[in-house]
Amino acid sequence: MAFGIRMVPSEEYKLVVIVRKDLKMGTGKIAAQVGHAAVECALFAKERNRKAFDAWYKGGQRKVVLRVDSLEELHQYLKLASSNGLHVALITDAGRTQVEPGSETCVGIGPAPESEIDRITGDLKMLRSQPFYPGLGIEDLPVEAVHRVEEGGLERPGRIEVAQGVLAGDVHRGNG
Repeated sequence: MAFGIRMVPSEEYKLVVIVRKDLKMGTGKIAAQVGHAAVECALFAKERNRKAFDAWYKGGQRKVVLRVDSLEELHQYLKLASSNGLHVALITDAGRTQVEPGSETCVGIGPAPESEIDRITGDLKMLRSQPFYPGLGIEDLPVEAVHRVEEGGLERPGRIEVAQGVLAGDVHRGNG
């Protein structure tokens, strides 16, 4: 019989990206912005917080995508996370496609222990992304009559793909 100290697994780490719903970005645009935030956060952690990066990376690089309704709300979560010592990356879009130049599209937080991030973002809902339809609100379109979007406008008949996002400190800016 072996005696020793039982090791309790350390807490899981995750990275959260909070996306502005009011910009009405299409699925591809959201994916790109979330990618920018995740890369910014991961690279920062790899260089400046190796413990957090290693725990997050070895734990499967958990990413969660959440939503807010406005720029003001995005800033509120950015400030709250930063003031609690979490790394934050604010992503600003270049404005070449769907949003105005300089639009702040999302904020990445972490990677950090799940409990620390949940204390800040635990009340937010998961992002449900939708295709981009210039000039139309997605609520105006019947699911059966939705078209696939290519950059530049509507194209051929297709179907809506609503995805539940389960991609799942210092402040710096990334350019989207």
